Order: sequence, then structure tokens, then C-alpha cells
Amino acid sequence: MSRFPINWPKKLPMPEYKNLADVRAGELESLRVTMKKPDYGPDKIHPTAGAVVIGARKYLIAFNVNLDTSDVLIAKEIAKKIREKDGGLKGVKALGFMVDGRAQVSMNLVDYEKTNFDAAFYVVKKEAEKLGIKIKNSEIYGMIPLEALVKTAKDTFKADGFKSDQVLEKRLYE
Repeated sequence: MSRFPINWPKKLPMPEYKNLADVRAGELESLRVTMKKPDYGPDKIHPTAGAVVIGARKYLIAFNVNLDTSDVLIAKEIAKKIREKDGGLKGVKALGFMVDGRAQVSMNLVDYEKTNFDAAFYVVKKEAEKLGIKIKNSEIYGMIPLEALVKTAKDTFKADGFKSDQVLEKRLYE
């Protein structure tokens, strides 16, 4: 199988490859036309197996906010306002979905150092309140780095000097 390896997104000789969604846009047919020479390996796509993108990125935090409404259009409207590509929060990808009868703003926070989950929650809450909607609950989906929690404590509670080595369990397991 031919590979399409680029050092995604840390080393970006080709900035158009920074966002994996942009690489995938248009699917394989588009990539056959737009593909530039990869960092390593052949610059031809395998005729039946396709292409593979190999890379490394910062931690991704999957974070969902469930609205107290069944109107999915509200979730989609909020998602459009907050996602980076539409002028919203830096490092936020967002979509609106219907999940278990509730509208959900589903987010991938691709750079929690720029926008952490507490900041994303606050903006979703503010946008929902403008529309007269309350937040039902939120969920962190999967694992997150300890530093994201430390950043939340610093940002939300103004605990400027707080460090991860002040977390009891972290110190016990060192």
C-alpha cells in the first residue's frame, strides 16, 4: 500500500495539510488531483488501497454539552458560532447532533492550551442562554491530560500558582 505520510500537524511544510479534515475533503478522488509530494515515501496513491495519513498532534479533548431542548437546530447554530473555522474559539471543532432526544453540541478541542473545556462550556452556556435554553449536562468523552484540569483550576478559580504536582494522586504514584 502506498502511504501519504506527512508530519501532521507539527511539521508543516504544507500548511494546507494542518487540518486533517481539509486533507480528507473531496475524498480520494480529490486527493489524487491535489496531493503534493509527501514528507516521505512515494507521491503516488495506490489504485485500490488508497492513502494513509500518519501523524502526531496535541491532545484532543472530546467534550459534549447537552442542551435542555430537543431542537437540534439550536445545537447546530451554537456549534457554528463557536467553532474556529467559522470565526469562533481557537482550536475548537464543533457540530450539533440529536442524542437520546436531546440537542447536543459536540466538540473536539484540538488545542486545549488555546481553548480548554471550561472555556468552551462557558461559551456554549452563554450562547444557549441567549436563546432561552439551559444546559442539561456535559460530558468529557475519553481521557484528558492532567494539565487540562490544572488549567481549568487556574482559569476558573484564578489559582495562578496551582501545579499538577499538588494533585494528591499524582504525588502518590510518582
